[in-house]
Amino acid sequence: MDALGTHRRSHLDPWRAGTSVAFDPSRLGWRGLAKKAPPRSSEPQAEPRASTDVTEREILAHQRSPDDYLRVPLANVRNFSIVAHVDHGKSTLADRLLEITEAIPPGGRKQYLDRLPVERARGITVKAQSVSLLHADERTGETYLLNLIDTPGHADFSFEVSRSLAACQGALLLVDAAQGIQAQTIATFFLAMERDLAIVPVANKIDSVNADVEGTGEQLESVFGIDAKELVPISAKVGTNVDAVLGAIIDRVPAPGGDASVNAKLRALMLDCHYDSYRGAVASVSVVDGVVKIGDKVRSMRTGQTSEVLELGLMTPEPLRVRELTAGRVGYVITSQRDVRAAKIGDTLVLERDYQKSLSAVSTDGSDVLTPLNAFREAKPMVFQGLFPQTGDDYEKLKAAVERLTLNDPSVTTQTETSAALGPGFRCGFLGLLHADVFHQRLKEEFGAEVIATAPTVPYRVVYPGESSAVSVSSPMQLDVERLSQSHGVPRVEGSDPVGISEPMVDATIVCKNEHVGKIVELCVDRRGTQLEHTHMSNSAGTGSGDRVLLRYRLPMGEVATDFSDELKSRTSGYATFDYEESGYQQSDIVRLDVLINGQSVDALAGLIHRDKAQRSGKAWVTRLKEILPRQLFEVKIQAAVGQKVLARESISAYKKDVLANYYAMDKSRKQKLLNKQKKGKKYMKSVGSVEIPNEAFAGLLSKGFKGD
Repeated sequence: MDALGTHRRSHLDPWRAGTSVAFDPSRLGWRGLAKKAPPRSSEPQAEPRASTDVTEREILAHQRSPDDYLRVPLANVRNFSIVAHVDHGKSTLADRLLEITEAIPPGGRKQYLDRLPVERARGITVKAQSVSLLHADERTGETYLLNLIDTPGHADFSFEVSRSLAACQGALLLVDAAQGIQAQTIATFFLAMERDLAIVPVANKIDSVNADVEGTGEQLESVFGIDAKELVPISAKVGTNVDAVLGAIIDRVPAPGGDASVNAKLRALMLDCHYDSYRGAVASVSVVDGVVKIGDKVRSMRTGQTSEVLELGLMTPEPLRVRELTAGRVGYVITSQRDVRAAKIGDTLVLERDYQKSLSAVSTDGSDVLTPLNAFREAKPMVFQGLFPQTGDDYEKLKAAVERLTLNDPSVTTQTETSAALGPGFRCGFLGLLHADVFHQRLKEEFGAEVIATAPTVPYRVVYPGESSAVSVSSPMQLDVERLSQSHGVPRVEGSDPVGISEPMVDATIVCKNEHVGKIVELCVDRRGTQLEHTHMSNSAGTGSGDRVLLRYRLPMGEVATDFSDELKSRTSGYATFDYEESGYQQSDIVRLDVLINGQSVDALAGLIHRDKAQRSGKAWVTRLKEILPRQLFEVKIQAAVGQKVLARESISAYKKDVLANYYAMDKSRKQKLLNKQKKGKKYMKSVGSVEIPNEAFAGLLSKGFKGD
């Protein structure tokens, strides 16, 4: 039996390794890999790393002892995150830091912290990942514990960034020296400033031909007020000057301010949670005060449920079991609670005995009161979609998959929904279209659940006649069109909002080249946008064609949620960057566009759209439906309507048998009698027949959304 009270198992099992095995370079050949490298020249040159010469077996065998991590004092702990625009090199810099601190050997897989299949397939970071690193500072001779959190860069995953920053005291603001400050750079900077974090500016990709380190420093000064002298120039790809980043983290990022004393009461912030098929909910926590040990009984301050701690560990970057987690540590906790719905991201965990003491004897100075930690603000869904199984028999499978996946992604909201065309399913809220697309892909890859997704919609606020408060509407069928149209003669309730529909607005930030401004302005005007700012950001060369422009527009979220980002990239050849944040609601002329098949409304095809674009969108929908729907033995009438007014119509002609094929010589009256009989049969079939839209048609049709293209 080892110190953790469990039978020692092979160190190759990342979850069950109680201690680590001493690293033998001659056996594994890690140092041998370094010896095989070509001799260095007189001038030091950073070599690019290999692809995947090192196996996970070697990485697991090199794990340090748990005591090495636990003996580091709180004053030598640094919790920091890497924030940047998408594709500016966050994951690559994380790889270099892992190699320099010898957490992984050189030659490991690229983007080691991107563990999800969807992250590797798309080449982007979706989930924030934490890793604990030990670094011996040659300047002071002391060992530091660096808790690194790698964050996504896309605007749709800003919630991942905000909750990661809740566990940090500092942030590396990474900027591509060739591209400069981009839209998401600005957004992540202000997220870090809201947390009052120490900012360490880093200019990456200085080995690029178009790198402009001096110009990047000038942009940081003009946009953020950061002294250009603080900028650390590096190349994460080849490892140039990455050592200076570790020194800047130790010098500029403060230690956690928690209480690590013996009598300190435990308070741990739950940062993330994922489902393990063998252990249930595995929670990532940041211990702010006190210590938690295996066997302790902990209480959730949000739900009030209690459970026993079964396992504790650190990500190094593979799981390493430890006997306790003390203040300042970021690790994982597995408890006896098996219900995935019991884990709440942003919750505060405390010891049950401390909680009971706080109830029985509250001191006059309030020192015995246990208060929840100030967690991150909850994410508000900006895009809603209906998710339905391919067949009705797969509903339970989809339900289980959605429950488990939403545990790992709390920014997704779900509620059950039933469609007359698609059957039972879910109405899910996402932070954006990419977020929704990634969610669909994870359902398929991680749980094998195939889904049909309806057209994306945004949450509207509706004030009905005679009502004093607004009602949130996230689905077209939730809108009571008849009740809303009966506003004539109904007195307005005093103090209430005007009767009608209000749509969500966003403040969009666009950074582009000066030559693309005209095309972007045209796009924003077409999407009913209002300009808020137009600022030139000059580079170190002064004015010229290389100047970039910062544009800010107030746009309806419904216009952004469809194809705005794709259209922006198309008009600027991919050079413009885009980010947005919510900006309240604004009343607008929104109508429900219904699609009717032979006079019957199809609820899955309904959508909410501005009245000025209803006819164009209706024409596009009926044209697309005509191409997708199969022909029937009777004529199929396809219509797009707003209320009782039909805006567009298409017809699919019926299959028609040649009833005169076997009759060559007959009089005209006989022929007309046969044709009339056929016509009467077609009319009867149309009255009793129904058009079934195949699921394949729904999947291809709804994926394109309500666009008038």
